[in-house]
Amino acid sequence: MRDYIPFFASKKIAKEVLALSQDKREQMFIDGLRGSDLVINIAQMSNQLNRLLIVCNTEQNALKLHQELDTMLGNAPINRLFFPRSDSIPLDKTRSSTSIISWQLSTLFQLVQAKGSAVVTTSLPALYDCLILPEKLEEGAKLISKGDMLSLDGLKKTLMELGYNPQHQVENFGDVAVRGGIIDFFSPSSPSPYRIEFDVDVVETIRKINPATQLSTKHVESCMLLPSSHIILDKDTIENAITQINMFLLTVRSVDSDLQKKVNVDIDHIKSGV
Repeated sequence: MRDYIPFFASKKIAKEVLALSQDKREQMFIDGLRGSDLVINIAQMSNQLNRLLIVCNTEQNALKLHQELDTMLGNAPINRLFFPRSDSIPLDKTRSSTSIISWQLSTLFQLVQAKGSAVVTTSLPALYDCLILPEKLEEGAKLISKGDMLSLDGLKKTLMELGYNPQHQVENFGDVAVRGGIIDFFSPSSPSPYRIEFDVDVVETIRKINPATQLSTKHVESCMLLPSSHIILDKDTIENAITQINMFLLTVRSVDSDLQKKVNVDIDHIKSGV
């Protein structure tokens, strides 16, 4: 059916898309399309444009459109990605759920790594989320393979910088657990956690594990480690944050003792990676 999409798509929109693909226009505005008309024309656009971002007014509409578009495109060699909105209130101190953050990071990494066409569907509220920079995401992504020269302490330090949370056992995205010469972590790159066993400073085995039973399910040759937070607290980031805070305090005419105590607590949290 995908090959017949051009027969159903609007000829007017097709001309607009062609102009976009030839760099004759920078953007286009489409109104009045609903239901199957919308899906068919977006499917046609995805065949002509290398990157396509679709923004819906609500999360529910965005997810519905993503699912319909995925069905329409079938097995076409086009990356179809969905970017969810944060489930925390903007400017609120409450942290988004690990599952949402993981989904966001996974989608962003697939986007920056995608070869060929890609269609990303999201909602208007998601555009207001504070996200990791593309270069920071790629810099933080690490492929770990069996036989790599890597120490357990070195990997643990990296995981902490990438926002992972120490736990007794890994159950949720972003968890990390260390026992002897074994380290478990739940990366956004995989639907199940990884278990790495070391032989001194060499990666001896990599296995997928079941988070419910904590038992190994499959041996793999490599795994992709992604940040589990949009903020990577490496040395440079921490030093820059503390510098910015101190510079801000210099602009304040008078700082009372209570505010200074709160600032000092925040700085200690930043230094400890909290």
